[in-house]
Amino acid sequence: MIRSGNIQRLCDASLQFFHNPLFVHDDQFFEIACPDLRPEMIQWTKDKYTGNNITPMDAINEFRTSSEYRYTMTTRGAQIFPDHLRGYRDIYVNLWNTSGRYMGRLVICELDTAIKPGQMKAAEYLAEFIVRAMNYKHQNNRTYDQILVNLLEDLVNEKNHSQEEVSERITLMGWNLTDPYVAVCLSLEERVDTLHTSISLCNEIESNIHGSKAFVHQGHIGILINLKMNRNDTSELGVVVREGLFKAGVSNVMNNIMELPTYYFQAVIALGHCRKSGGMRWSYHFDEASLDFILDAYQSRMPIIYACSDCLFILWKK
Repeated sequence: MIRSGNIQRLCDASLQFFHNPLFVHDDQFFEIACPDLRPEMIQWTKDKYTGNNITPMDAINEFRTSSEYRYTMTTRGAQIFPDHLRGYRDIYVNLWNTSGRYMGRLVICELDTAIKPGQMKAAEYLAEFIVRAMNYKHQNNRTYDQILVNLLEDLVNEKNHSQEEVSERITLMGWNLTDPYVAVCLSLEERVDTLHTSISLCNEIESNIHGSKAFVHQGHIGILINLKMNRNDTSELGVVVREGLFKAGVSNVMNNIMELPTYYFQAVIALGHCRKSGGMRWSYHFDEASLDFILDAYQSRMPIIYACSDCLFILWKK
């Protein structure tokens, strides 16, 4: 079952041991497996963009505003969630990959029989198999992830999307339209020459830079970092770039994701400056490159001598 990546079958087989319904969701609250849905449990809804089952938005918002639930997102191993939220207790195990990235959660609902001490360890054991199956089948790369990637690519390419649509799509990442963001353009040089390798690099970037989304764009890797979720973007980005021997351009801070086309262009300009400088620095910010960009743009339309005063031109001739 692990080699086939069939998490549904793993959960089906586990029902007989736990004697309680259970389910697994991913890091975006999409259903991965739910072999025995009960009326007392949260009822899945259909996501209109993917057609997949997802936790209702009101429940997601309730989780994100609950300090108690936010704490549960940090735990390792099997834990008990108390009964005051849903009227029954849960065993939950967060699913973490080898890079420490949160992949989702296994939940066992105490509806039919009381939780037994030995089932805590068994839940951890089952969670290990689920993580291995997710890694084998790449089930953590959900359709929703690709929709977000497509959205960012569309925004960079200045394709029309309403604010309402963009807001709805980014909400599941815990993002808002007016959060502070920076855009990054990462040079692949000639070291990444296949789509598979580029996607693997995007996954690695997202694992190492909290609150980020990476996508392939015109031979580069574009990265959007939510500064509300990540106050250490520069240091985390630095590790990725230095270890990969890449170059990067970083935009100024934007305060509305709808401005991504302009700010991603800033990152592209900063990357160009970084590559042209030929120095040892791995990245430049736009405000360090903007003057050179303006000068280059001016020179492309008019020789620089015509931008100088006569006095400066005479001194230059001497």
